[in-house]
Amino acid sequence: MESLLAFAVVVLIGLAGLLLLRTRASVRRSQTRLRAALEHMSQGIVMVDLDGRVAVMNHQAANLLGLRGPLARAGQPIDDLDRWIAGEGGFAAKPTPAGAELRRGDGRVLEHVTTILATGGEVRTYADITERSEFAENLARARDAAEAALRARADFLAVMSHEIRTPMNGIIGMAGLLLDAPADAPFGTTERHYLQVILDSGEHLLNLINDILDFSRLDAGRLELEETAFDIRSVVGAAISLLETEAATKRLDLVVGFADDVPLRAGGDPGRLRQVLLNLVGNAIKFTKTGSVRVDVALLGREAGQVRLGFKVTDTGIGILPEVVDRLFDAFTQADSSISRRFGGSGLGLTISRQLIERMGGQISVASHMGEGSVFAFDILLRARRATDAGRNVRPTSETAATTPAPVAATTIAATAPPAFRARRVLVAEDNPTNRLVVTRMLERIGHSVAAVTNGREALEAVQLTRYDVVLMDVMMPEMDGLTATGLIRALPGPEASLPIIGLTANAMRSEETACRSAGMSGFATKPITIGRLAEVIEQAFGPTWPDRLRRGESRVFDAACIDALVASAGRVATQARVARFIADHQGRIDSLRLVEDASDHAALAAGARALAMEAGALGLMRAARAGLDLAVAEPSASLDTLAVELSMGVDDLRDWRSPVAE
Repeated sequence: MESLLAFAVVVLIGLAGLLLLRTRASVRRSQTRLRAALEHMSQGIVMVDLDGRVAVMNHQAANLLGLRGPLARAGQPIDDLDRWIAGEGGFAAKPTPAGAELRRGDGRVLEHVTTILATGGEVRTYADITERSEFAENLARARDAAEAALRARADFLAVMSHEIRTPMNGIIGMAGLLLDAPADAPFGTTERHYLQVILDSGEHLLNLINDILDFSRLDAGRLELEETAFDIRSVVGAAISLLETEAATKRLDLVVGFADDVPLRAGGDPGRLRQVLLNLVGNAIKFTKTGSVRVDVALLGREAGQVRLGFKVTDTGIGILPEVVDRLFDAFTQADSSISRRFGGSGLGLTISRQLIERMGGQISVASHMGEGSVFAFDILLRARRATDAGRNVRPTSETAATTPAPVAATTIAATAPPAFRARRVLVAEDNPTNRLVVTRMLERIGHSVAAVTNGREALEAVQLTRYDVVLMDVMMPEMDGLTATGLIRALPGPEASLPIIGLTANAMRSEETACRSAGMSGFATKPITIGRLAEVIEQAFGPTWPDRLRRGESRVFDAACIDALVASAGRVATQARVARFIADHQGRIDSLRLVEDASDHAALAAGARALAMEAGALGLMRAARAGLDLAVAEPSASLDTLAVELSMGVDDLRDWRSPVAE
């Protein structure tokens, strides 16, 4: 029995030994395969054991890192390897989200990633990303170059705008002053005719300049669309009314038709819609000898709070060749060279119209037959607006002759009666002698007293020596520009720090107005400027409060600059409390106004709307302030619903406001 037991033990030991040998052989084969796999990997692999020493390093790691001798073998402390990489190896490490980027002086770039194992130790991988890094750098350089080119083009455009508009201001301004001269002026009918030709030619050239600026802004993606509520029929009617005289001169019928379901009001950019209509209808009149030009407006559909309107401009003109239609909307393209010589134009109108329409969510197409006329059709997407002004906003008939167009929108009328004229003492800062003379004579013609300086430094000195009511400040001037001068005036310790300063610039870019406002200017106007516009900007500087001075085209829902100014004057805590009260109370104030409106108490409605508008305006809710003032003065296009919608939109932005000023 014992011998059998001993035999069994011997057999078991033998089997165990055999199993151990096989296991060791299997492990060796696995290790061999693992090493072979590691050696054939494109990445460098370094495994570190629990003692902080290199346990495994494949040849690719040694080659990528440039290791030689003991450093290229397992066994050395990992700290020694790190010191060599940062020292003799010549690699500069830059942290990345995944690990680090190792860059050597010869241009080689390695991606280094370290993974900590759950059982202890770590695995490091090294990958050659030199080509990828070079591609990314080339791409970044190309992007930077493209951005620099765009900035250079924008800067060039701004400079050219200034340089071209500056003499245009002199031409148009001087011609206008002479035409406005008293009847006993020493020149007769012929001379007045010549002056009118100069003025008309100057305005035509200015239109071409505006086309080029619009095209450049669209091409660079810098043109911004406004968002405001407007009366659709009024905008269309106002555009058509500007072309009545031209159509009447050619004895053309100019007709506008509206489908019955076209809404009364919508939200969008009325100025750009008017520009498109002026381009298309103006072209139709230009290329039509006899017959008619017709504009039809239809509702194409409603979608998610928006309305899609369709417009058709139909003429009985000369038509367009089929081979020209496909490229008609390309830049600088006209129907053919003979038409270009016969009718003139920049060839940009249709290109600008197409891009504006696409920016407004629509498309434009044309159908034409030679000798029979053309049909230009386009659609745009606008925000839906409700109109509940029962008895005040009467829907016009579905078809209106151009001789009695839809009434011009209330958006062209001042919110309040113009204030009584008061002569002001005006300081004009303008380096160009012609423009300085033009603006000075215009102001004197209006009735103001004028002093003039030639740069910002002189303006800064002048306001400290003499008390002025307002400053007209050119932006681009030698020695000291208008923006710098404005900032220094605002920093003065006396009352001159609050002096109204109106920026007057030939740069028509929107960024210029932003720069003027940021510098502390209280108004802004572009050259060429008319005597009427000059009188307007002067009086706007002295309105009762700033909400009454809002322009009708105001598109900002929320202007943080207004509320930030409150922080600067009243403090952060007080302003935050005022904001919180307004957010909490605004809906209740709207509900109270609805009760007053239902009771037909027009005086109370006007007072409540004005008070709400003033508070909204002080907190930067620009369009709500405008809607409230419209309601206060009973503008035909105003409604309590419009005020409620604008207020709701503004409050949403106001909730996100955070004070930039710490106390």
